Amino acid sequence: MGFFTNLFQKSKDEAIAAYGRFTHKQFLEAAIGASYMVGVADGSFDQTEKDKMKQFLAAHPAFKGFTSDDIMAAFLKIDAFYALDRFWGDKEALKVLKSVQDQDEKEAIVFLTCMIGAADGNFDDNEKAVVKTICNAMNVSTNIHPAINAKAA
Repeated sequence: MGFFTNLFQKSKDEAIAAYGRFTHKQFLEAAIGASYMVGVADGSFDQTEKDKMKQFLAAHPAFKGFTSDDIMAAFLKIDAFYALDRFWGDKEALKVLKSVQDQDEKEAIVFLTCMIGAADGNFDDNEKAVVKTICNAMNVSTNIHPAINAKAA
């Protein structure tokens, strides 16, 4: 457990240093869409999990350039697609992710999704598979974060 704790702490510190400059809507929607994709990776995403994700996003340094209303509006936008159909939600999230051009933003989104996946202490294979899909959509190597390709213990 110590190895992954240290790995995620290092990743978190690196990501926080880069996040301060992200202040546009496209980054916000892509990051929330990617986070939502990881949230539904196990096939369900109940209200308690959604509330925890919203709290995590509101407190995370990546979103300090956004108001809580901005964050909530982006969350509700993607949530509406997922409420109708998970695959439609994934399609909409991937559409926004594919439009991200800035490499630093892409990497920040990947690191954020890894943190979301590991938030419960278990970055499982379903969550890793979703993060790999996110990486592929943004043309980012899955080697960017060692936990993405790590084998379960």
